[in-house]
Order: sequence, then C-alpha cells, then structure tokens
Amino acid sequence: MKQITILKILLVNLTLMFCFQTYGQIKISGKVCDNNTEESLVSVNVIELGTENRTSTDINGNFALTVSNSESLIEITYIGYKKREIRVSDKTYFEIKLKEDCFLDFFDYNDICLGLSSGILNNPIGGFGYLKLPISKVGLMYGEFDYQSNLKGNYKLEAHTGLLHIVADCEYNGDVYVNYRKIENQDFDFNNYSLIGKLNLSKPRIFQNDLTLYFGYGISTLKTPNMNYNNKSGYILGIGSFIGRPLNININLTGTYWTKYWEYVGEIKWEHKNILISMNYDRIKDYNELNLKLGYIFNY
Repeated sequence: MKQITILKILLVNLTLMFCFQTYGQIKISGKVCDNNTEESLVSVNVIELGTENRTSTDINGNFALTVSNSESLIEITYIGYKKREIRVSDKTYFEIKLKEDCFLDFFDYNDICLGLSSGILNNPIGGFGYLKLPISKVGLMYGEFDYQSNLKGNYKLEAHTGLLHIVADCEYNGDVYVNYRKIENQDFDFNNYSLIGKLNLSKPRIFQNDLTLYFGYGISTLKTPNMNYNNKSGYILGIGSFIGRPLNININLTGTYWTKYWEYVGEIKWEHKNILISMNYDRIKDYNELNLKLGYIFNY
C-alpha cells in the first residue's frame, strides 16, 4: 500500500510540474518576406531567444512556434538580410519583412590611381592622382590632386580630401569632401574653398539607375580686368546617376551660385577593371574648360 501511495504522489507532482511548465505558453505564427519585393523567404530561422526553441519558414514563408510567454523575444535571421528581434506581447500572428543587408568591403577600395590630365581649352598638359585608404569601420579616407598648365603662366590646381561611406546602408551611403581649387589665366584668377556632401541612393531610381545628390557650401574669389569679387559665398546643388551595364558610367551635374555669378560643372566618368576615363566641362562666368583624364588604378 505504501508503494502505491508513493507512486500516486510522484505522478501528481509530475503532472503539476508539467502544468506549471506549460502554463502561459503561447502559440504564434506568421509569414516572412522580402521588404522590397514582398516575396516569401524560405528556411528563415525563427528562434525564441534564451531557449533552444526554434523553427524555420516553409516554402511559402510561413512559420509556427510555441513560445514561453508574452514577454518572449523572437529573433529572425536569414543569410543576406538584416536580423530582426520582435517582442511577442499579445500578438499571435506576425507579418515580418526583412531588409537586405549590405557589407561594404572597404578592402575593395584599396586603390591608387595615377594618370594624365588635360584642360584642352586653356591648360593642355597635366597629371592627376588619388588615394583611397580604409579606416577601420569609419569608412575610406580619400585624397586627390590634379594639376594642369600651358607652360606659359596659365594653370589649374585642384585638391580634394574627404571621407567616403561615413554613412552606409544597402539603400544609401554618404560621402563628405573638402575641396580647394585655383585657376589662373592671363585675364582670369579664381580661388575656391568648399565643403560638399554626397548622398548615394538606390531608391528612388532614375530610369532604373542609382541616384546621387550633391549639396554643399563654399567661398570664392574671382578677379578679371572688369570685376573683382572677393569672398563670395555660394550654395552647391547637384544630381547624378550611375548607369549600369553595358555602359557602366557615372553622370554628374552640379551648379553653384556665387552671389554675383554662376558656375556649372558636368562630368561623365567611366571605370572598367583598372582603367579610368573621365570628361568634365566647367563654366565659371565667361571662363570655359573641357577637362580630360586617363588613369590607371593600382590595387594594394
């Protein structure tokens, strides 16, 4: 009799333990899809954090999971997409959209470029070079130098430095540049300092191509026989786009109003493997220049 009584007590205790364990459990379900295309994602991992409780989505992107309680935190992970964490709360059904994840491999940008530069209309002889140097997770340090001359007193000097990809995501990334430029011809003397921001967007798109926005501020001095404009401030605005295959070219247009006069710059740039070719048209009041560059990119 004692053995039967002890067995009954054990069975009661086990039953109570099971009841306490299952009390408060919630069965949740949902669907996981791509944030952009809204296509269902298959074999996405759905895990209750802090436990071994997990499942994955089926061929239609659906999942079902029993979690401990309403305070449970579920983690959704999938290769190539950003991780999401969701508190269950009082919901039992979830429609989950995952965004693509981007990893900008800065080592792909370990570049040094050297080449020839020519201002065809005024300064036909010159050269240029740039360096891209990765700085941990901050982005890329960028520096460029360009000098052109006619060997008779006319010359153009440009220097740029900045950080690339200081803000980076799959859908956008941002750059910041500090620029200095001096153009000196027989009757034309121009100096300019400017700070320019560049925002590269994958959305919205221009004719299915990426969009680039330019914005900045600068100070310039212009001297000609008929006028003298000192320390004129200006706001820089521009737009550009990368046109993919088969052309693979960048097209950029910027304009600056220097209080008393306008400046317009148009650029077409093509890069393929280790070759860089660019054409740039620059108009500052009555000054016009067509710049050509041909360079070779060294990877390190």
